[in-house]
Amino acid sequence: MSTSKAADQVSTRVALPIVAAVVCMNVGFIGLGAVFDYPRVLSRPSAEVLSLFRAHEAAVVSWFSVLVFGAVLFVPTAVLAGRLDDSPRMRWAVRAGAAAGVVQAIGLLRWPLLVPSLAERAARAGESSSATAEFELWNRMLGSALGKTCGYALTAAWTVYREAQRRERGAGMSLSSSPPGGSSNGWHLISHRSHAQPSADAEGIWQV
Repeated sequence: MSTSKAADQVSTRVALPIVAAVVCMNVGFIGLGAVFDYPRVLSRPSAEVLSLFRAHEAAVVSWFSVLVFGAVLFVPTAVLAGRLDDSPRMRWAVRAGAAAGVVQAIGLLRWPLLVPSLAERAARAGESSSATAEFELWNRMLGSALGKTCGYALTAAWTVYREAQRRERGAGMSLSSSPPGGSSNGWHLISHRSHAQPSADAEGIWQV
């Protein structure tokens, strides 16, 4: 198999998780907006958020699980993208991209794994429940600190590293009739497609 065909096959494999991630993020985000008023619900009092969560728990957990799956898909996307370019800069981009997917998934997993028990406790104990305080704590730790702050930073790093490498490679290609190692088709395909970050709404998703 020629280098050109191999690069094109890898770029096609990268496109698949990108498309799937974007679909999952958008579908999940729309579903949560319909049943849970997400992400606007995050601005409401914690007791009200937990009450609304409990009222639509099955649907909310399902849609958040879809978002988690979409976030996880960014890991193979980054890894496969790295196979198109083994430069040191791209290796750092792969690490940042994969970490961004893991961080986002961890933040989102709070909803299906932790919030159901908090919502149940809040419903049983009412306003005196400590569940609302715990909910706010997890929001700050997994939502704001990990999901939003670290998520933004890692996604920005992935984008900067990848774009810098793309530009450098493009500059090198302009001096030669063909790129080192064969065809540039695979690189151009992933460069354009990878701009489709798996996020339906950056602010809403990173709010987790």
